[in-house]
Amino acid sequence: MTAVAISAPPDIDHGTLETLVLLLTWRCPAACDHCVFESGPDNKVDLDIEAAKAAVDAAARLSPRPSLSFSGGEPFAARKAMNQLLQRAWAYGMASEIVTSCAWVADARRTRQILEEMQSNGLQVLCVSFDRFHTPFVASWKVAMAIASAVDLGLHVVVNVLEEEFDARDHDRLADALDLDREQLRAVRIHPQRVNDVGRARKTGSADRSCTTSFRGGCSRAGRFPTITPDGLLFPCCGPVVGEQAPGRKLFEIGALETADSDNVSEAFEALDDDLMVRLLSRIGPLGIIQMAQGSSGAHSQAEYVNQCDICLTIATDGALNHEVTELLAHIDSLV
Repeated sequence: MTAVAISAPPDIDHGTLETLVLLLTWRCPAACDHCVFESGPDNKVDLDIEAAKAAVDAAARLSPRPSLSFSGGEPFAARKAMNQLLQRAWAYGMASEIVTSCAWVADARRTRQILEEMQSNGLQVLCVSFDRFHTPFVASWKVAMAIASAVDLGLHVVVNVLEEEFDARDHDRLADALDLDREQLRAVRIHPQRVNDVGRARKTGSADRSCTTSFRGGCSRAGRFPTITPDGLLFPCCGPVVGEQAPGRKLFEIGALETADSDNVSEAFEALDDDLMVRLLSRIGPLGIIQMAQGSSGAHSQAEYVNQCDICLTIATDGALNHEVTELLAHIDSLV
């Protein structure tokens, strides 16, 4: 497919926005027990295509222009829209990533054809999932076929796995689990993740509460990977707080895309850059925010959490703590 030329709007200065994440739909053929967004076949909310196009156009105004990441849900459940957006982004010179369960894979020829067409429209990274939660819904051969086709096409491939099952150096063991050639899989990046306590994971008790790292300091993703949900809400990152339904989540919402207009989305991006909560998250992190809000008498310490995302979830769900952080933000605002 040939990209349609779109004249780029004039660049505007912006902060550190690196990748714009578009959650195209909450729909997914899988209903995994660990899904923080509670995606599934019956969750049929899709991002409005005109709003998504406006977001791509607004992203093209940024300097430098970000890449795009299409996720969900299962973005291939909104494949027609995704193809349009891939093409639109590539016309501006913006490359893309797709995060997928691989449920759409049918046979080797068709899989390669689909990925090759998307590659011609700027697809550079294919990110797939392989873990004990996905395999009841998505056969491992589908994941293997997608990986093999993508590697053969020269795409960058990332495999999301669970920390408890694989580490970043387990290429041979993962190749054996997927029945793939070991040499072929060495071209792949393994990305171990943990299950956060939100969404379906909270309901099923699937969250991993072990802590293996220190996470003091600023969050490296806040403001750099802003995310637009199928409901049209803008968040500073694609973390699990996006799936939280508690009222306290509003502290993390930058705003709603009120119209399918690139000017409206540009205003939302500017609000993201100026948002005090986002700036504090990126500079001192959620634990630093809690400690600033509570002072030396605070009851919360690093030992309670498993990662920075877990701290943000606590800020969103703990009513008293949410109130303290809200008051802190209001106090800082009053000083500037």
